[in-house]
Amino acid sequence: MYGTGSRHLSECREFSDKQTGAHIFQLTDHPSINHNLYFLTSSFTRDQGQLIFTSYRSGEPNFFILGFPNGEIVQLTESDGIHGYSGIVFESQLFYTQDSSIKAVDINSLEERVLATFEGGSLGECSINSTGELIVTAMKRDDKSHI
Repeated sequence: MYGTGSRHLSECREFSDKQTGAHIFQLTDHPSINHNLYFLTSSFTRDQGQLIFTSYRSGEPNFFILGFPNGEIVQLTESDGIHGYSGIVFESQLFYTQDSSIKAVDINSLEERVLATFEGGSLGECSINSTGELIVTAMKRDDKSHI
């Protein structure tokens, strides 16, 4: 049922807030933990047509993408050790950390690649420069913190 490329029906619900009248989109309805990318990182693709989020619906944190607001949900990753808040979107790539590696997955082809591995390191959130040429992450290794 779950795995890289698995497709799932939209879970979107639209309603108005009873107090304020604000229009609300509830994008997920699965009983597992579902959350946006790190709060300093946009979960939307550049064209605002898709949204990437982390879900534990497969039993561990993995990345999913949905057509915003009510498109189908597609699983982007299927791995142990993914840092669920580490993702950052640049063009058609989602950059993220998994265990001691920085990885990228193409959100269209689902092709995944390892960009760097830091043996014995525990990596945090990713940040990328405006051209997509440089990426930075926090790392803890040997009881020391690094960037």
